[in-house]
Amino acid sequence: MKKIILTLGLWCGVATVGQAKTPRVDWGIDVIPMPVKFELKGGSLDAAGVKPVCRRDKSVPAEGYRLSVTPDGVEIVSSSDAGEFYARQTLRQLPRAGRIPCCEIEDAPKYPYRGVMIDEGRHFFGKAFMLKTLELMARYKFNT
Repeated sequence: MKKIILTLGLWCGVATVGQAKTPRVDWGIDVIPMPVKFELKGGSLDAAGVKPVCRRDKSVPAEGYRLSVTPDGVEIVSSSDAGEFYARQTLRQLPRAGRIPCCEIEDAPKYPYRGVMIDEGRHFFGKAFMLKTLELMARYKFNT
């Protein structure tokens, strides 16, 4: 029993030390996952009826995007449809009290594979749960 407790204690200590090496940067926004680069500008934009202008740029990494919010509107720059989709998901998370803060966001996935494993065969969750899970995966930019 002492060996088990000692092993758990050491493992928890190692896990805590590992977390301290990568501090979380708080940009002052609630976007999941946090973007690689975020710069808050002055002002805001009314969230009602926002239609982003989208364009392609091959210099942007695969599945990456640049999102620019100004008082005049929203611009999305991406190299693919996936990047544009992820930018729109970020844009969905930005409004607070009907306003979108003016900002510049650059983001690209850290890993090429981002997914969730659900064992539907062993634990039946049902159709409604699976549809909600898929919706959340899209919102939080999982790609598989």
